[in-house]
Amino acid sequence: MNREQFYFSDRILKSSRSFIREILKATSHPGMISFAGGHPDPSLFPVEELRLSTESAFRKYGSDLLQYGISEGFIPLREKIFERYYKNINYSLSSENILITTGSQQALDLIGKVLINPGDPIFIERPGYLGAIQAFSMYEPSLVGIPLEEDGMDLEFLKRSFGATVPKFLYSNPTFQNPTGKTLPLEKRKRLAEILKSQNSILVEDNPYGEIRFDSENLPSVQSFYPEGTISLGTFSKTLTPGFRVGWICAPKEMIDKILIAKQASDLHSNLLSQIVLDEYLNLYDLDLQIEKTRSSYRIKKERMEESLLRSMSGFAEWVSPQGGMFFWLKLKDFISSMELFESAIANNVAFVPGFPFYTNDPETDTMRINFSHSSLEAIETGILRISESIRKISKIQV
Repeated sequence: MNREQFYFSDRILKSSRSFIREILKATSHPGMISFAGGHPDPSLFPVEELRLSTESAFRKYGSDLLQYGISEGFIPLREKIFERYYKNINYSLSSENILITTGSQQALDLIGKVLINPGDPIFIERPGYLGAIQAFSMYEPSLVGIPLEEDGMDLEFLKRSFGATVPKFLYSNPTFQNPTGKTLPLEKRKRLAEILKSQNSILVEDNPYGEIRFDSENLPSVQSFYPEGTISLGTFSKTLTPGFRVGWICAPKEMIDKILIAKQASDLHSNLLSQIVLDEYLNLYDLDLQIEKTRSSYRIKKERMEESLLRSMSGFAEWVSPQGGMFFWLKLKDFISSMELFESAIANNVAFVPGFPFYTNDPETDTMRINFSHSSLEAIETGILRISESIRKISKIQV
């Protein structure tokens, strides 16, 4: 059978591979320092604790660990997620409103299946999370970018956008946003909830980084001000381990019922072994201690990266210092092309993500994202120095 005999859908022909995943494949050779991915630091994974949790789970459940599970997810784990993250929301939520997903990426895909018809307008932050753009784009919506201010989403622009368009939903990552690291403050969270409520619009609130805060206070979710219209996404990938692929959706029951149908068609249920081992870990160990260990490590790495940026890059770029999460977002001066810099940097054995894939249209080509969570302190210093060396080769700025 030749290539012309495969009758692919229009949907897949319009879609492309993940730009970041392709970068990661191209930058895996020895000597390359990569700030491109959003990977946690593997040295922080609680390997021994998870090994002991696995042994305990096998002793407790035996062959049931290896059986099919229910589509909603392992009940004790859903109960723990509810108790930890949603118990204090003043709304009729329970563990029945929790659906376990195969990472939060599957949650995005299921939301697309349930809510998006071709051509439907969707509001998303500009720049926004690349994984969400990719997941939603499979369902052929019209993506409308809502720009960010220094403190997160531009709510006046959002209000004007509602005057021109009625979106299916707004997707937002308001806490240590990916890619910019910006955080929506309390008063803007309340105002955002009021705007959405007045428009009877759905919010998809993605919160993978909320617990990886450094010195900032723990802000209430936007969902807590608008629970009846919010689909909340969470994950253990950033706080415990991404390899388990355990995420979740919390939403009103009517929404969960429809997402459950889409999940059953997709994979029947998420990995039961991972769910039960994770639940056993939560029985035996204190997740808060693991999170504090992660925070402490990432705080030090973030500070080292910012020190290196100030030494080597302050004449070439501007950035907002993130108060949590995993990323710096740089805007290059003098309209330097981040793709041109990327090519120069790759030749100098350092990688980052140019900013253009984080935009749905008209990308700002002088932007870039760099990750600090995965690299050592030494690699951070060396990598930033290599980027500054690369930028000097292509920039007209005299520093």
